[in-house]
Amino acid sequence: MLGPATDVPAATSPASSASVPAASVLGKAPSLDAGPPERNAEISPRAATVTVPFTQELTESVRSIALGQRRVAALGQVPYLRDRDRWRPIPLPPAFNQALGQSVTIYMGRDDRPRLMGHYSAVEPSTAATRLPLYLRYLDHGWVTAYDELGRLGGKRPGALFGVLGYDDPEVVCKEEDGCLVKRRTGWTSIGCTELGTVRLTGEAVFALSASQVSRLTNGGFVQQTLAVGSGQVRDLWEVARGDLWAVVEPPGGTALFHIVDGEAKEVPVPIGEPRALFASAPDDLWIAGDGGLAWYDGHTLRRVLGAQPPLSCIGGRGRDTLWVGGPSGLFRRGARPGEAVATR
Repeated sequence: MLGPATDVPAATSPASSASVPAASVLGKAPSLDAGPPERNAEISPRAATVTVPFTQELTESVRSIALGQRRVAALGQVPYLRDRDRWRPIPLPPAFNQALGQSVTIYMGRDDRPRLMGHYSAVEPSTAATRLPLYLRYLDHGWVTAYDELGRLGGKRPGALFGVLGYDDPEVVCKEEDGCLVKRRTGWTSIGCTELGTVRLTGEAVFALSASQVSRLTNGGFVQQTLAVGSGQVRDLWEVARGDLWAVVEPPGGTALFHIVDGEAKEVPVPIGEPRALFASAPDDLWIAGDGGLAWYDGHTLRRVLGAQPPLSCIGGRGRDTLWVGGPSGLFRRGARPGEAVATR
């Protein structure tokens, strides 16, 4: 674990000395040049693996990752910030420490500064009247409340905050039993609130995932979208192209992966146990993190990826070239794409 007041170089700290080599050249993986993906193609079920170099950047359990333009933030027992290739803890004021063990997620704002957004409660089971909003911005001197960034949703009145923040357009902030702000670079729009849950920005599509439904953001607000994946709860969702979606669904008895093309859903055998989170840069570049590790779909074959230590529960990327994964074993940064030499700095 990183010390509480020590700046540690990301490439040379003890937390970076993973057993996975961070400087090697990979041979060409099989079937990587199979041509463009076909939306309705059958996915090869054969057990295949590919080894990809990852560097372990943090050894502490990580449950949330946020990528900025130059910086990376992660949420573990405390928040961490990576700036100029160095990690340092950025602890919260003691008054907010209680919130970290509850429904709080770390984001990177468009000013390349971390945000923490979510809610917490001192009463269990919590209700809309007891859930307290949390919205903090990290400045050079530490964390400060920043409810003024939320317009009419700001303030400390009860109600959970949830949404998605970052460089990609739009940002969405919702307050329980109040409403949502859609913050585009062209301006802000107020819409009706969706059910308390999570909000995912996947390419150009925004989805709200709750215990009972999936909703897509349209110009008129969130509209319920039916996915033919049974009665389970959709835990994560990614649209790689219009009408082409992947979903992690938690039905009774375990977690499953579905591929939905033009409304037709098929359960896909996944080579890792209990998938948890998705990221894709294109239809032929889908990554799945789960309890059993990491998997990658190249448009034709779904492979298990060796390199990052399982279990994994969160994933983030920027285009094809940048990928981070995290979980109870720590935080890992991909050094190269499958079949490519390790990227040099």
